[in-house]
Amino acid sequence: MTRIINCLLLVSALVGLVMLVRQRQTLEVVREKHDRLAAKYGVLDVKDPSKYLITRIDTGDPSHFLWRCYYPANLQVQEVIALGRGGRTTGSTFHLDAGESLQRCRFEFQDENVFAHYMDRGGGGLIGFAPKELVALLKEHWEELQIDVLASDGTIELPIDQALPFLTIRVPPDLLPELPPQLRDRYATGYVFQMMYGTEEALEEKQVGNAP
Repeated sequence: MTRIINCLLLVSALVGLVMLVRQRQTLEVVREKHDRLAAKYGVLDVKDPSKYLITRIDTGDPSHFLWRCYYPANLQVQEVIALGRGGRTTGSTFHLDAGESLQRCRFEFQDENVFAHYMDRGGGGLIGFAPKELVALLKEHWEELQIDVLASDGTIELPIDQALPFLTIRVPPDLLPELPPQLRDRYATGYVFQMMYGTEEALEEKQVGNAP
């Protein structure tokens, strides 16, 4: 009986040791990631760990948007990548532990296509624009579009009951005549592209996908 108890104690000790090693390895990975971000983009001064902290990073490229973000612990966050009101919408839901990450959206202009590449803590993806009249307008007038960028005026702190509208792109009134009537009506009051994140409750409050 004593031998069995000793064996069980030994197994428990080994399991505990393995878990401790794994925790230390995970902590090292997190520290290394934080140090890389800090070395390249500076340090986020998180004063309230229960809130989002977002700062925009200037890429020097008008089609490349980048943010450094702190997310609080134990959040179930949804991403919504939408092409216009009533248009194609994609995204996923992921669980977040407290920590920092980069949020990115980069637009690629090809001969007959425009693609949005997006990246976040949950991974990333690619979505293309249509129809060809909209693609042509985006390529020709990109820097004339109305582009609303989160934290464009500096670092912001937001409670978790608010959605994070990282990027919203609209066609300004003076460019609407370049679109066919059906598109003109659609984009006169709605957006062309939107990248928004938040909890389910926050996104419902914003009415993502239906709001102009």
